[in-house]
This record gives sequence, C-alpha cells and structure tokens, in this order.
Amino acid sequence: MSKTKEQTLIVICGWAMSGKSTIAKEISKTLGIHLIDIDDVRFLNFGRPNPHPDASEKEMERDKKEMIGSYELLCKAIDINLHMNRSLIITATFTRPIYWEIFLSTD
Repeated sequence: MSKTKEQTLIVICGWAMSGKSTIAKEISKTLGIHLIDIDDVRFLNFGRPNPHPDASEKEMERDKKEMIGSYELLCKAIDINLHMNRSLIITATFTRPIYWEIFLSTD
C-alpha cells in the first residue's frame, strides 16, 4: 500500500521586521519545504518599493498597484505548488484588506 504525501501550506504573517523570514527559513530548512516571501516576489517582478512619506500621490498609487500584483503572483504560485502536491511556506504582511481578499480567493 502506497502512502500519499499530503501537501501543507504554512502562512507566516506579521509586521515588517518582525522575524517572519527568519522563522520561515528555519522551518523551510528543517522540513525541506519550499519558501516564497512576498518581498522576493515584489523585488523580482517590480524592483525595490519606493514608498516614502513625501512620495507623490502618483508614486503611492503605483506602489499600491505593484503590491496588489505581487500578492496576485504569490497566490498563483501557491495554486501551482499545491496543484503539484508540493508543500509550501509563504511569508507576507497582509497589511491591507485587499491583500486578504486576494489570498482568501485562492483555491
């Protein structure tokens, strides 16, 4: 009788600089589970964020759109990994309700 490996999704969220990535890296290494960090998704697709208190309204709107796109890409990566029966750890802040809605709409 063969044993089917079930995939696991571990979500680590919290404030910026709270240690999410550090904890996730240790869990990933210990369990041998792939890790995807929202900051890496953002950087690879859009470059470094440019939120600054003195940023123009146009720059802040672009930053918001880039983050929404990053969360959409993260959710697509979750779907693909789970569809392939691969376990996954993700880290993100989920600071805005729109990010929760994108994540919760993932199958």
